[in-house]
Amino acid sequence: LWLLDAEAPRPPWAGAGTLLQPATRDALRGVLERQQLNEILSSHSHADLPGHVSGFPRSARFAHKTGTTDNHASDAGIVREGELHYIVA
Repeated sequence: LWLLDAEAPRPPWAGAGTLLQPATRDALRGVLERQQLNEILSSHSHADLPGHVSGFPRSARFAHKTGTTDNHASDAGIVREGELHYIVA
């Protein structure tokens, strides 16, 4: 995720070279922004269920990748909400 975030500081393990071209980085981040599995960290689809705990505000942009299987659920992504900008897993 760090490599897909153009505004993030350069990771110390990345060295001096460019690991992803800007067009590739933007295309990959776009795929993550458009994915529709929103049951874990961005749980807007469950807002009307009893006991729902709100996650990110609807206005937040969340470029994320889920890793849900039959036994486990996971989610990680880049969140942007106004001045806030962070990676969460």
